[in-house]
Amino acid sequence: MAKSPRTPTPRNDHTNEALLELAEAMLDEHFADIDDSDAYEALFGSGRGRRKPVPVTTLTTWQFEAGGSASVTTKAKRTEFTITMDHPKFQATVAMVYQPDDGEVLSAEIAAFTGSRKDARQVLEKWLDEILTFDEDDIASMFGLEGDDDDNDQPFFGEDPGAPPPSTPADAARIQRIAASVARSLKADAGPMLSDDDQVWFEATPQTLWSILDATLAASTAKRRDPSLIAAHLFLLGAQLELIRYRIESGWDWAKNMTDTFQERMIQIAETPGLKSEDWFEIVSALVRAKVEIQPDLRNRLGEDTGGFQPEDMPEELMGAMQTMLTDMAEQTPTAFDVVEAMTESGSVMPAGLLAFLVHEMARSPHAKLREAVPIMLLHPEEGVRRAAATVLEQIASPDVVSPESLRRMIAVRNWLPEAERPGLDQAIRKARLKDVACAQWPAAADVVIVVSTIDGSGAQSLLIATRAGRSNVFAGLLVKQGFGLRDTWFEPEQTRRETNAILSQIRLKTPVAEVDRRYLDVIVQHAIASGLREGQVPGPNLLRIAEYAGGAEWRDRLIDVGSEAAELFAGLDEAARTPAAIEASLQRSGAWITREAFAESWFEDDSAIRALVARAPKRDRKAAIQLLLTEGLPPGRMVWAERMVLLGLWASAAKEKDRKALGVDFVTLAHILVGERPLAEIPFMVGVAEKTVMVARSARW
Repeated sequence: MAKSPRTPTPRNDHTNEALLELAEAMLDEHFADIDDSDAYEALFGSGRGRRKPVPVTTLTTWQFEAGGSASVTTKAKRTEFTITMDHPKFQATVAMVYQPDDGEVLSAEIAAFTGSRKDARQVLEKWLDEILTFDEDDIASMFGLEGDDDDNDQPFFGEDPGAPPPSTPADAARIQRIAASVARSLKADAGPMLSDDDQVWFEATPQTLWSILDATLAASTAKRRDPSLIAAHLFLLGAQLELIRYRIESGWDWAKNMTDTFQERMIQIAETPGLKSEDWFEIVSALVRAKVEIQPDLRNRLGEDTGGFQPEDMPEELMGAMQTMLTDMAEQTPTAFDVVEAMTESGSVMPAGLLAFLVHEMARSPHAKLREAVPIMLLHPEEGVRRAAATVLEQIASPDVVSPESLRRMIAVRNWLPEAERPGLDQAIRKARLKDVACAQWPAAADVVIVVSTIDGSGAQSLLIATRAGRSNVFAGLLVKQGFGLRDTWFEPEQTRRETNAILSQIRLKTPVAEVDRRYLDVIVQHAIASGLREGQVPGPNLLRIAEYAGGAEWRDRLIDVGSEAAELFAGLDEAARTPAAIEASLQRSGAWITREAFAESWFEDDSAIRALVARAPKRDRKAAIQLLLTEGLPPGRMVWAERMVLLGLWASAAKEKDRKALGVDFVTLAHILVGERPLAEIPFMVGVAEKTVMVARSARW
C-alpha cells in the first residue's frame, strides 16, 4: 500500500506563530487609519436588507524592502479576512476572524503553506519590523505634520468673568443624559466617551459639579445599583473637578472656593444614610484623580475612617488589613512602579502617618517587589512619606535587602528632591555602598520617537515618547508647565500600535506638534525638574520609569537661565538675521502670530487681576484697556513670555520638520527683545497679546 501523500505535521518551530503575528499586524496597521476604517464600513454597510454578497476586495498590499509582498482581502462576512504572503522562499495563506472595531482576533489558522519554514521565519521577522517601524511618512501622517494648522482646535481656556451661576434643573437633566450615554459606553467596553457638543457644554458649565455630585450620590444609594452608571458619574465628577483645577491654577478665587465647598460637603455627605463607606471613598478619590489638593479637615475625616490611626498604637485588626493589602499589591501588580502607583492613589486618601508606616512595612517585607518600591516612594508627593522612605532605606541598607536596581534608583532621584531632603538620602546611599550593595547599570536607551507640542496659553507643553521599532510598544508622556514643572507623567508599557496611533492622532487635533531630537527632551525635562523644585513640587514616579526607558541617566535639576540662553541662541543666528532690519522684520512676523497661527490662539492673559485691570478702562475704550495692559498688566509677566520663546526656540531648533524649524529665528529674536528693555508697546507681539486679552475679557461670559 502506498503511503499517505499528506505532509507530516511539522514540529513547533514558531513559524506558525510568526505567520499569525504578521497577519494581525497587517490588519492592525490597516484599520489604525480612520479613512481605511471608514472605507471598510462603507463596503459592508449596515448589513440590513442586503441580498448580494460583498465581492472579495483587496484592502491593502505591502511590498517589503526585504523582498516579497503580502496582501489582505475580505471574505464573505464582515470580520473574516484572508492574508496572503508571497516570497521566493515561501508562500502562505492565513484565514483570520478579526474585529476591526477593537482589533481583537477571534480565531486564526494557517490555511496553506509551501516552501522553507526556516527561511520564512527570517523573512517574517524582517517584514514585521517594517510594519512596526515608524518612518518619516508614518510620523508625518500620524501627526499631520505635512499639512497646515489652520483647522486646529485649541483646548478650552477660561473665559469667565466671575463665579459661575447656580446649576439649574436643565443642567441636571443634561448631566443625567450624558451619564447614561457614558454608562452605555462603559457597558460596551468602549471606555467613557462624550460627544463633541456635550464636551464643549461640559467644559463651559463648571456649576454642573453640584448636579454631578447629587446624581452620583443618588446612583450610589439607589436600591438597584447600576455599577456602570455609578462609574459614569464618577468619571464626570473627576473630569469636572479637573477642569475646575485648571481655573485654580489660573488664579480664580471662585474655583478654589468651589473645591473647598465640595470638600466641606464630602465631610457632611459621609453621614448620608445608605451611602457605603467604599462609595464615599470613591467620591473623595475623584479629587485625587483631578489632582485637587485635599484640605486638612477632609484629611482628618479620612483619618477617622482608619480608626483614629496612630503608628504607636495601631489596632491589630488594622495591622492585619494593612498587611493583607500589601500582600495583595505584591501578588497582583506586575512591577514595583505599579505598586507605587497603587499606593499613591490610595495614599491620597490616607493620613500621611499611615502611609509613612506602610513604607516601613514595605521595606521589611519578604516580597522583593514591595522592597523595590521603597526607593520609588522617594518621589511621593508627601514630604513625610519621602523622608520615611529615605530613613528606612538607611536602616535596611544591605545586599540581601537593597537590590542593585534600588541603589541605582536612589542615586538617580537624589537630584530630583528638595535640597533639604538630600542629606537623608545621601546617608542611605553611603551606607548601602559601605555594605557592598552593587549599583546596577542603566538600561540601554530605547530607540524612540519624541513628539512635542508647542506651548499653550497656560504655559503647558506635552512631550510624547513612543517606541520607534520592535514588537513591543511603549507609549509615555510628560506634561510640563511653566511655573510648575512636571504637571503629569504617564507610562504605558504594553500598548498596541493601533491604540498609539489613535492617541497621537487626537493630539494633532489639539495643538501643533513636531518630532524633535533627543537634546530637547533632555533640556526640557531637567528644566522642569528644577522649576518644580523651586515651587516645592517633586516629579512623580513615572519620570523615573521614563528615564530608565528613554535613557535619562544624566537628568538633574538644571534650570535654564532665560537671559543667558536667549543671548546664546540669538548669537547663534546667522549674521544676516541679527541686523536691525532683520530684527524689525522678524518682530513684524511674530506680531502676526496672534491672529494667524494656531499655536498662538490661546496666547492671552486671563486671571482675576487682569480682568480687574481691563475693567478700569471705559467699556468702549479698547485702546485705553490695551494701554493699561501694556504698562501695568503685562510687564510683570514679561520674563514668562521670554522663557516661553526661549523654550520654543529650542523646540524649533530640535524639530525635524522644515516648517517647524523655520519658526526658530522668530522665536529666538522675540526672546532676545523680551529680555531687553524695549517697551512692550513697541513689540508688535505683545501688543497682539494685549489686544486678544482685552477681547477675551470684554466678551467672556457664562
